[in-house]
Amino acid sequence: MITYDKAQRLQQLITNYSAAAVAESWKGCADPGDATALEADLTSAKNELDAFVKSITANRDTIHLPQDIRQARAMLAVASMYLQDNEPKKPRTEKALPPDPEGQNDARAEWAASALRHFQCTTNADFEDALSDLLADFMHWCDRNDQVFDTELRRARGHYEEETRPDPEPGVIIPT
Repeated sequence: MITYDKAQRLQQLITNYSAAAVAESWKGCADPGDATALEADLTSAKNELDAFVKSITANRDTIHLPQDIRQARAMLAVASMYLQDNEPKKPRTEKALPPDPEGQNDARAEWAASALRHFQCTTNADFEDALSDLLADFMHWCDRNDQVFDTELRRARGHYEEETRPDPEPGVIIPT
């Protein structure tokens, strides 16, 4: 059975892990010198949580659902989040990525991911809807800030095309 002390410890470890995950997700916005420490904090919090979960689940015969249904629901939600976070990750894409002549497109994609994670945390949007919701919210923002969304989207496409244009063969001149 999970004792009150163990439940408190589990709650603290989950809180620590969540805080470290949020901090790590913002590392692109922080001082670059802090990135390694943020990653180490997240790894440490995850390892501590993993070890504790293993210790309290080593003998499954001794685990009982708590009497308080609210506590059971909370533990189930936490366990679900924890297990989901520890699932093997699927490759993000099966297709070949476009050229990256400047070697910056992984960083650009992570900057976008950081903004999307912040949007999800702020709005509680799920992963499937977050990008389209954010784009729609940018449309609303443009309406209120004297910007034309379609114009900015065309500009963004131009930036993307420039950032994914392959390097020319030596001696070949590409008109701009």
